[in-house]
Amino acid sequence: MRLYPVIDLMLVKGSDISKDTIRTILLIQLGDIGDVVWATPTFRAVKESYPEARVSVLVREGAGSLLEVDPHLCKIFEVRQYKGTIIKRAKAQYRFIRDLRKEHFDLAIDLRSDDRGAYMALLSGAPVRASMIYRSMSWRNRFFTHLADPPATKVRVSGAAEQSLRIVRDFGIGTSNTVPRLYLSPEAMRKASMLREKSRLGDENRWITINPFSRWSYKEWASDKWTEIINWLRDEHGYVSVLVGSESERTKADEIINQCKGAAVSI
Repeated sequence: MRLYPVIDLMLVKGSDISKDTIRTILLIQLGDIGDVVWATPTFRAVKESYPEARVSVLVREGAGSLLEVDPHLCKIFEVRQYKGTIIKRAKAQYRFIRDLRKEHFDLAIDLRSDDRGAYMALLSGAPVRASMIYRSMSWRNRFFTHLADPPATKVRVSGAAEQSLRIVRDFGIGTSNTVPRLYLSPEAMRKASMLREKSRLGDENRWITINPFSRWSYKEWASDKWTEIINWLRDEHGYVSVLVGSESERTKADEIINQCKGAAVSI
């Protein structure tokens, strides 16, 4: 039973994809970590639409660990930055493409509108390759057998999950649940418990994690704004704020902690 609205398919290239012939699917999401998280409703929707198919995903290096125990995915492939001489890098890339093609994908769907995803869709060897039309880069469209042209929404859509869902909906794939979900392995839970104990957070739920940082510094909010938020969470709701980030962001995290009136921890 469909749990999502029935819409007219807006295909500008290719016809309806027959589900009877699709047994292996590759989903390509080569964005940053946040893009991968927001694409999890799409991963789930594809598996629900093709319950008998083996669904794999191709992401950037480092993002695969987010999905390693996702029950909707059977394999995770990561595009890596290989080191060494030109010959060594070429050999490593060749082995990666060889392993990708060994899966004999029937369908590859690129969830972004960039050139890398187009190249990887073609190199995957999938006979059916689907994506959204990209008019400002017309050469890219030639890499795909099926192209969708999602109509502009009349109202502003809340949630970045729609960025990829609006693409697959035009291929008859959808879901009413657009909330991202990450699945945690026992090892990840163990590490989280160790961090919690080390930070003396206890077992109470009166704490909330905050990540004030970004890969791109121009996206970051000013530290005094985060100080306001942290103090407000403490004064109005009794929350302890737990700042998370990478090792390179430790100094910036400490600056925010020092500006707060307590009730903030950096991990």
